[in-house]
Amino acid sequence: MRGRSLTSIRQQEGELSTNKAVWAVIDLAAIRHNLRQIREKIGPSVKIIAVVKADGYGHGMLKVSQALLREKVNALAVADLEEGIKLREGGINTPVLVLGPFTKGQVKAFLHYHLTPTVVEEGMAQELSRMAKNLQRQIGVHINIDTGMGRLGISYERAVSFIEKIRSLEGIRIEGVYTHFSSAEEKDKTFSLLQIERFRRALESLEKRGINPPLRHASNSAAVLDLAESYFNAVRPGLAIYGYYPSPFVSRSLTLRPSMSLRCKITFIKRVPSGTSIGYGRSYVTCRATSIAILPIGYANGYPYSLSNRAEVLVRGRRAPVRGRICMDQTLIDVGHIREAKVGDEVVLWGTQGRESISVEEVSLKANTIPYELLTNVGKGVRRVYKE
Repeated sequence: MRGRSLTSIRQQEGELSTNKAVWAVIDLAAIRHNLRQIREKIGPSVKIIAVVKADGYGHGMLKVSQALLREKVNALAVADLEEGIKLREGGINTPVLVLGPFTKGQVKAFLHYHLTPTVVEEGMAQELSRMAKNLQRQIGVHINIDTGMGRLGISYERAVSFIEKIRSLEGIRIEGVYTHFSSAEEKDKTFSLLQIERFRRALESLEKRGINPPLRHASNSAAVLDLAESYFNAVRPGLAIYGYYPSPFVSRSLTLRPSMSLRCKITFIKRVPSGTSIGYGRSYVTCRATSIAILPIGYANGYPYSLSNRAEVLVRGRRAPVRGRICMDQTLIDVGHIREAKVGDEVVLWGTQGRESISVEEVSLKANTIPYELLTNVGKGVRRVYKE
C-alpha cells in the first residue's frame, strides 16, 4: 500500500467517487411502453411533444430522449435554453421546443442550435426577427396563450392581435400555439373545460384571419388521461411518459409502467433494546428489542425529510418502516421482523422487490408532496443504471 494514493486504491478496487451503495434503476423499455400507450390513446393523427425538462424528470434527459426517438416521438420540450443545448450537443436533432422565457443575449443561440423558442413578448419576437434577418435565416416559434394558468403566456383576450403582430415580423415563422392547464389533475374538471373553450375560441379567431399554426397543443399528462377534447392536433405529456399518474383523481385509462426504482444497500445493522431512542430529536423510541439497519441515503440524495417515521422500504421482499428522522445522508429502518437481513442487502425505497411494491405515488403522498418533486429531487450523485 505504501506510496499509493487513496484515489489510486479506490480506482483499483472499483470504488469511484459516486456513492455506489445508492442508485436509481431507469427502465427505458417502460418509457417506450408508456409512449406507445399514449399514442394508442390519442390516435395516429395527433402528434406527441414529449417533455424531458428537469433532466428528464430526474431520469436522465439524454438517455430518455434517445429512447423516445426510437419510438418516433415527434418533438421534445425542455424548460430552458441550456437544456436544449444539452440535447443538441448530445446528438439529438429532432425539433426541441423551449417552454420557458429567454433573454436578448440568448437569441443567437436559439438560431445557432436550431431550437424553437416560446414567444410571449413582442420585444423578444422583434429581437428574434432582427437576428434572423442578420443571419439570413428563419426561426420557428410557438406562442403560449394564457387561458387561466396565470404564469407565462399572452392573455387569451389579447392573443389574436398579438399573434397577428408576430406573424408580420420578417424571419419569424409561427409553428405552433399552446396553452397550459392549471388544474387538469383535479377531480373537478370545470376550470380545465373553461380553459379548453378559451383556447378553442382563440384558434377559431385565428383561422378567420387566415392564421393556421401547424401545431396546436394543450394536453399535459392529466389531460391525456381524462380530457380527449383537449388533444387538438398535438399533446405535451410529461409525467405519464415516465410511468406515473399526476394525482389520485385522474383516471387509470393508460396502463403505465413506472420507469424509476430507487435502491440502496444496508451498510450497518445494530441490535438495540426496548426503550432506545433512534436518531436526531429522539423522535422514535423502540417499544421492544429490535434490529436497526442504516441506509446510506438521506435528504441530500433526494429522500425527503418529511418521510421521517412515515415511510416504508423493501428488504428481502418485505416492508420495513423508517424509524427516526431522516438525516442528510442516512436513513434508519427497523428490520427486527426480517431476521435474515444483513449488511449488503439491497433495499428498495420505491419500486418492486419480489412480490411487493412501493409506488412513487405512495411515497409522495406520505411525504406530502407530488410525484414530480420526488422524482426530480433524486440527486445528481445518485447513480443512474439504465436497462432496456
